[in-house]
Amino acid sequence: MGSPPGKKARPADFDLILKCSKSTDFFNCQSSLSSSPSSETTSNPGMHPEDMDGQVSGAGRRPIFTNEKVINDCIHGSIQLPPAILAIVDTPQFQRLRYIKQTGTCHLVFPNATHNRFQHSIGVGHLARKFAEELRRRHQDWMDEKDILCVMMAGVCHDLGHGPFSHLWEQFVKEAGQKEFHHEDLSIAMFNHLIEENNLRPKLKELGDLNEDDLLFVKEQIAGPICKETGLPDHRASHESWPYRGKSRD
Repeated sequence: MGSPPGKKARPADFDLILKCSKSTDFFNCQSSLSSSPSSETTSNPGMHPEDMDGQVSGAGRRPIFTNEKVINDCIHGSIQLPPAILAIVDTPQFQRLRYIKQTGTCHLVFPNATHNRFQHSIGVGHLARKFAEELRRRHQDWMDEKDILCVMMAGVCHDLGHGPFSHLWEQFVKEAGQKEFHHEDLSIAMFNHLIEENNLRPKLKELGDLNEDDLLFVKEQIAGPICKETGLPDHRASHESWPYRGKSRD
């Protein structure tokens, strides 16, 4: 006998992801890193390596990479999260990534294939930071520690828009009529929602000296040029000139 025909996908409800991100009893478990026990994370009062020579982020402002949380990762070892990144990680919108499978439905065949988008995003942010730190080491006139923070934040937030079972879900969205769907579009929408819903602008300014141009720079690293009118990715942007607004061409 052949396999039964699959059900036709219903029109996609793009508000579903945003609804799932709201604070509910689902998130009442102790999942925030700032309140997690010392067995999972510990404070790192030390300075960021780039600041050991006495450099500071700016007059009258605390260094960005200090008082970090340390996550013990089985792949990367110790992953350090600066306070500005932790402010994003400790939101319901980011914590939902703990429950989104990285490998689709592979866990149904391989029970140990339980990697999730939370683990993946933390790892990407860690590697993005190391990449940016190396660039700064080689070209100190090009970058500062705030640039490193923005690159790390883009790595941490690049998959905010994934739905259930990650890329498998995208197939049903396209079947429902959204042929030009890109999960990066929802990542930007979720990033915007995360900032607004949790009123993070003042905190990110305090912890990382991040302004609107910096947040735009983060989003442009995730999805390319951002439309000024919609605040979402602009897939029609011309690449003949410099289409980015978060950072100048110089």
